[in-house]
Amino acid sequence: MSKIYKNIFCISIIVLFISCIREQEKSSITTDSTTLKSSKDVINSKEKDAVFQENLNYLRSMGYDEDNDSYIDVSAVNKAATLFKAMNMRMTRYPALEKIKKELSTIQESYSMDNNDILRSVFIQRIKFHLSNPITYYEWKPTQVCNPLRVLVSPDNKYKFYTTEDLCEGSASERVTYYQFLDSTGHLVCKEWQGNVMDVWQFNHNDTIFYVLKSEWIGGMSDVGWGMEIVSFANGIPTYHTHFFPDMNENTTKIGKRIRIRYDYTFHPQTLTITTQRDIDKNRKMEEWKLKI
Repeated sequence: MSKIYKNIFCISIIVLFISCIREQEKSSITTDSTTLKSSKDVINSKEKDAVFQENLNYLRSMGYDEDNDSYIDVSAVNKAATLFKAMNMRMTRYPALEKIKKELSTIQESYSMDNNDILRSVFIQRIKFHLSNPITYYEWKPTQVCNPLRVLVSPDNKYKFYTTEDLCEGSASERVTYYQFLDSTGHLVCKEWQGNVMDVWQFNHNDTIFYVLKSEWIGGMSDVGWGMEIVSFANGIPTYHTHFFPDMNENTTKIGKRIRIRYDYTFHPQTLTITTQRDIDKNRKMEEWKLKI
């Protein structure tokens, strides 16, 4: 009987030993599988990082500066870079100025649909980049239509103003304007204008040329209208002449270097007068003011 128990005990030990070996082999296989999976994840992660870095560098070459953003949206970077790469491949056949217009239009349209802040940033940088090219100063014809920019030129052809479409969603409004001119050495200069420019006129007084700049005024839901500035330039640097403003009334307000006019207006250089548009439907008569000159 004792011998039988011994045999049973030996058999149990052998079974337990075999079970332990199998468990160890299973654990080894699982560990190897996990290690293999982890390695693949690392490789995929590195590949994604490499693609992102390549795309980020591409956007940097287009003028994007990530230091202006509080965080970098990886998906937005990859999406924007893919758009620009495809766009640049398609536009190789365009003449220089048409290529510039097409590029800016494509970015602007994509931004308006996607509201991607990276697209907006690159759009602004590309405007500044292209406006340093003399071809835009000499060949880009004036247009009141934003295609992709509203282009205005002063009557004496010395200053050109480029204004974007509204870059803001909702009730707010944001337009960006840049202006070009030739400095005293004939070098092309491009600067940002503090505001937007929707029309430009000029008049002469005491052998000085003055420019009247019309802007869209958006101060809030109920504070809408049109702005007016009167400036002269010395080598591209503006001087504001608020002393020419007419007396204010309920439809005009002086705010800083501009006046806000409640209704759309036109300036008449020959008579130095400002007239608002008549609105028959709202029973509003045309108003007229004369500059203090």
